[in-house]
Parts: sequence; C-alpha cells; structure tokens
Amino acid sequence: MLFRSAGTLTIDQCASTGDAYGASDNPWWMVDLKCKIKVSGLTVTGRSDGCCPERTQGYDVYVGDYSSAAEITANAPCVLDQPALAGGGQPTEITCNEPVTGQYVWFYLPGAEKILTLCEVQVHGVKAGCPAGHTGPECGTCAPCAEGTYKDEEGNAECTACPADSSALAGSVSIEACTCNPGFNGPDGGECVACAENTYKDQAGDADCIACPEYFSTRSCCSGDEIASIWAKVEDMLSFVSP
Repeated sequence: MLFRSAGTLTIDQCASTGDAYGASDNPWWMVDLKCKIKVSGLTVTGRSDGCCPERTQGYDVYVGDYSSAAEITANAPCVLDQPALAGGGQPTEITCNEPVTGQYVWFYLPGAEKILTLCEVQVHGVKAGCPAGHTGPECGTCAPCAEGTYKDEEGNAECTACPADSSALAGSVSIEACTCNPGFNGPDGGECVACAENTYKDQAGDADCIACPEYFSTRSCCSGDEIASIWAKVEDMLSFVSP
C-alpha cells in the first residue's frame, strides 16, 4: 500500500499537521486500507529539505479496526516510542514487533505542541484471511463454518465437511470437533461405524455402543435415536406392569 510517491519530495507535497509551521497536541496520520491486512511493517519518508527530523522522536505505529482518532491506542501496536525518522528525505524502515492485522494504520506522535510531517508511507503486508472456524471472501465478511463442517487454518478457503455419520458445532476449528452421530461409534474426527446388531448409542461422541437389555434386540440399520425412543416406550409400558 503506497500513500505517496513523488521523486524529490518538498514540503508542499507532504502531509503535515496544521500547516508547515503549525503545532498540535498528539498529531497523527492514518490510512484506510479498505481491507483487513496483516501488516508486517512500513517504509516512511519525512521531509527532504533537511529540516527537523528530530520532531518525530517518540512516534508510535498502531494497526487495527478503530477508525476514530479518539481510539488510536485501542488498536494493536506495531511499534512504540521509536527514534526519529531519518532526515534528508531518506526512508526509514519500520518492522512491527510482530505482524498486526487491521484495516487502519496510524502513525501517532504523542505529546503537546508537536509537528508531524510525512511525505511518503508504504505499508507492507498481506491480505488477512478469515480465522480458523470461519470462511468468507477476500476483504469480505467472515462467517462461522456451518454445523457439520470445520476449518483448521486461517484463510478464505471453504469449510470442510465432517466425515460421514459425524457432526460438529458451528464454527469448529478442527476435525476432532467432528463426533460420531447417535447410532455410530468411532474416534472424534475419525471413521464412524454403525453400532453392531443388538447394541445402541443414543448420543453423539466417541462412547462405545451399549448392549440392548435382556430379551430385547435391534438391527444395525437402526439409529441410536430410534433405539432410545423404542426403549423409552418399552420402559413406560413396563412401569404399568405389576411385579
């Protein structure tokens, strides 16, 4: 992202607080990247006329999604309390302490009666994808993965369906979140096998199938929900039978 590029930069080609000679409290410069970017650093160039590079002593750079000047420091810091920018129109390379993701980049000079002049700003980074458990288009809105799907890494890829006969909660971030459906048995995230004949399982998870009560049987094609429903009805009927 390039803010300005113009050969030999003079004061009238640069962004400055107030006018070239005006001062203000806590001056700042901000760019809207129009998209969430994982910012790794910036290249910043000040005035090329040799004047006043020391004015930028102690600057901060923030990246985030807060666009109001009243919330600059609510964004994540890229760097804080930095030495002055290079003078004479020479660029200063700024590397974030760690990559920071956001739509807005702020160059902030805290303090009273400060003058901030920037002539060229390049923001270095890559488009940030949706977090794990979410999907969406580049620079668009990320939505949680639907039930029965998962996504285990950052990016804009689609969510992946759980293995057959298993399901997961919305927004799941790993295949291990896929648990076998009632009536099926197997490890979380693995192959799910129908309960054997004369056994049942009435809840999701990796629990073993349970043998039917004495004198009762079932077929392997029946689901755990069906088994549980039938058994509940039988228990109701048995409750009316005297011992």
